Amino acid sequence: HDGMSWVHRATPQVHLEGRTYLRGTTISGSTVALHAFRGLNSAGIQTGIVYLLQDTSAGLDWSSYSVITIEASDGAEGDNLGSLIALWGRTLVAKGGGDLYVFTDTSGPGDWSSFSEAKITASDGTEMDYVDIWGSGAVNGDTIAATRSFEEIVYVFRDVSIANDWSNTTESQLVVPPPPPVGHIQPS
Repeated sequence: HDGMSWVHRATPQVHLEGRTYLRGTTISGSTVALHAFRGLNSAGIQTGIVYLLQDTSAGLDWSSYSVITIEASDGAEGDNLGSLIALWGRTLVAKGGGDLYVFTDTSGPGDWSSFSEAKITASDGTEMDYVDIWGSGAVNGDTIAATRSFEEIVYVFRDVSIANDWSNTTESQLVVPPPPPVGHIQPS
């Protein structure tokens, strides 16, 4: 296959209760994030969860890996955490309800054995319905870009916390002009 290697065992070996579907993936380094649609949290509520699969093999060939379950601490029925996900290094962004949740790996070895959680809500008072996060490139160290569907606004959130845990953020709203009407000729 043109020198590409294929991963064969990247499905979590966990028991998924009820009607849970794995979909939506992103990868950063040796960590894969998977969205578990209709996933049950530790309280048995269908809030949606995110699985992190981390390659633990010596040769980084995925012959062994760990599975970490990520859930929102305030998850509510139907929030569908992880319906959109982005992963960059030790930072995971997951949409849940109308908000963005930012999980930061705080473990020393980078194995997600401990992590912080921050919730980001748009300052304009409305829920961030239909937020789009563009792959792992959307999370660039301390910056997240997101949009609301059918609107010409891009939200840019920046982590300005001293601990780099997203507990303090700034927000910019960038307005994208609508496209010219069909048949309109642009000046050259």
